[in-house]
Amino acid sequence: MKPETAYPGGVLFDMDGLLFDSERPAIPLIMALSREMGTPVSEEVIQKTIGCNAVLSRRIYEENVPNVDYPGLFSRFDAVMQMRGASGQIALKDGAAELLEWLRQRNVPCAVASSSPLRTVESYLEGAGIQGYFSCLVTGDVLTHSKPHPEAFQRAAAGLGRRPEECLVMEDSPNGIRAGRGAGCRVCMVPDLFPWQEEMRAYADWHLHSLREVPALIERAWGKA
Repeated sequence: MKPETAYPGGVLFDMDGLLFDSERPAIPLIMALSREMGTPVSEEVIQKTIGCNAVLSRRIYEENVPNVDYPGLFSRFDAVMQMRGASGQIALKDGAAELLEWLRQRNVPCAVASSSPLRTVESYLEGAGIQGYFSCLVTGDVLTHSKPHPEAFQRAAAGLGRRPEECLVMEDSPNGIRAGRGAGCRVCMVPDLFPWQEEMRAYADWHLHSLREVPALIERAWGKA
């Protein structure tokens, strides 16, 4: 059954790997910085932390990398990524800018629900010139719980003044789609580093190949005004 409204009450976007192609360059950067610091981190460990906030990421690193200086490593990492973001070096994912404009023209409010810290989120959005599309930013440094807990999307929906069931979550990671489903939102996955697998269907209503496909999905799922 289609919803009563023609469009979602709000769209809640993950950031890394969904709006920005930031996860691929982040992995070699973390590996290089950790080698410089004498505690090399493997790609496997890094991938375990995708979609996690700093508290959960720190636990994963300290359980898997003996003597790792997590605060020191990620202070350096965040500084580099914020510089890259602010200077526009972090590329938007294909179709992201067009999707945000399409939603604005239809008065659909948007929020970011990211595990990254606020300064990083702001640097990316400002560097890409898309900060004005978002009415609410929920970031990892204010969350009590990391994805896959639903807190990020619950807060984002509330920040838009919407109920979670009115909102569409856009995510790229397994942790993210679990968080969206747990919040009670409708969920669309556009995979990045993690390919779509059939067991993910329990958490995502749809999966697409590109953000360019989202307007057509919304028109089908919510119906035209």
